[in-house]
Amino acid sequence: NLVNKLADRKQKVVDGAEIALMSMALSSNIGANYICSQVMKCLRVRDIKSGGRAVCARFTFLRKLAEEFGEECGQGGKIMDFVREKGFSHKDSEVRDAAKELTASIYMIIGDVIFGMLDGLTERQLREYKVAFDHAAKK
Repeated sequence: NLVNKLADRKQKVVDGAEIALMSMALSSNIGANYICSQVMKCLRVRDIKSGGRAVCARFTFLRKLAEEFGEECGQGGKIMDFVREKGFSHKDSEVRDAAKELTASIYMIIGDVIFGMLDGLTERQLREYKVAFDHAAKK
């Protein structure tokens, strides 16, 4: 599965998978919306339990999609459901950081609506996310 290659240990494989998926997202026959849904759908249980590599890779790719296509991804709420379920309380700090970066990118697209989607965060995490939003807005 091409989506699973996003978490491969070889950077060359990861780069190839990203290029192929971005090319499909640019295609009028497939589109960013479909690729976005596939990236969120294809996560295997063993990938979730075997550490954060697969989840982090998907968050990173979703962030790139969101930054490239903006509202064309059309799934801000679904992406946030995915982040809330897989990232907010993940044991791996790298996954939590990738979740925060993705959330900041979604914030740039949908704005303050995102605050209603941040339930499940601790008070400290919420402060960190607000700082990430401010930082993203200044870029």
